Amino acid sequence: AADLLPLVVVTLVLGYVDGRNRLTSSPLKFALALLSIMPLSYYIGMAIASISAQSNFAVGAVVNATFGSITELTFYITALIKGAREGNKCYEEIVKAALTGTLVGCVLLVPGLCMVIGGIRHQEQRFNSRSAGVSSALLFLSVGGVFAPTLFSKVYGKLVCGECHNVTQNPLGHYLCQSCHFDLMQNNGTLYYSHVQPLVYTVSLLLPAAYLIGLFFTLKTHSHIYDIHISDCHMPGHHHSAVVHWSRWRALVILLLSTLCMSACADLATEHISPILTNSTISQYFIGVTVLAMVPELPEIVNGIQFALQNNLSL
Repeated sequence: AADLLPLVVVTLVLGYVDGRNRLTSSPLKFALALLSIMPLSYYIGMAIASISAQSNFAVGAVVNATFGSITELTFYITALIKGAREGNKCYEEIVKAALTGTLVGCVLLVPGLCMVIGGIRHQEQRFNSRSAGVSSALLFLSVGGVFAPTLFSKVYGKLVCGECHNVTQNPLGHYLCQSCHFDLMQNNGTLYYSHVQPLVYTVSLLLPAAYLIGLFFTLKTHSHIYDIHISDCHMPGHHHSAVVHWSRWRALVILLLSTLCMSACADLATEHISPILTNSTISQYFIGVTVLAMVPELPEIVNGIQFALQNNLSL
């Protein structure tokens, strides 16, 4: 990973100094930005592992969840801002696809991968069931909040299709329709402005509030339920110690610097993704669900694998 750090410097210099693409092209900058995220993910993972090993479970879990998601937030926000500035709807669609891929990755890929890799090294894996219950409740609340406006729109919106063909030549037969969507702007947008838009704003306020309440619950009011040591170093018959790469303050500085550089790389990837979307034969939805969803997930994947190898699945 240390050998790839010059790549990060080159990416940032080319991205922010060569703004008019005189030295390199946008696709190359996009590829460099994605590649630069990989070594930064490694350092973020080691820093989080060091902080977690020198702190309690609650602090480690919060640090892992917070810093593992900053890159995704940076990418989504910058993509939406760029799309709104250019009036390009492709950015909205690719953010939707990336969010879908992220949800699938967080719920299925990352836990499954960690369990498999941890199971190769440890015959028996243990986790804190109470902390898992809290995390599951917050996850259920988040998924419900994210999909609530969409479900409301599907139920109460008017289905409008561009063109329909009767495939049976029978007026009561089957029709094949194309370019269908749910219209929320009927009756001068009454449904959207009176119901959907307030629901979106309400969910946007409730989800961060739920996250803050979860932090307060984890770190303050119910921190005692997380004080269960489950890694090998605390189990009878095992004498392994948790991995501490750096001191707490050094790990914190490296974590902040790596996160800042990774956010800058995510911003560059967003800035130079336009030629990929317009000239590539690959669907933008496929790019969003795979590349743009999984690459920002690398810190969480790396951290999860490290914790699984230490038999610490709860983190």
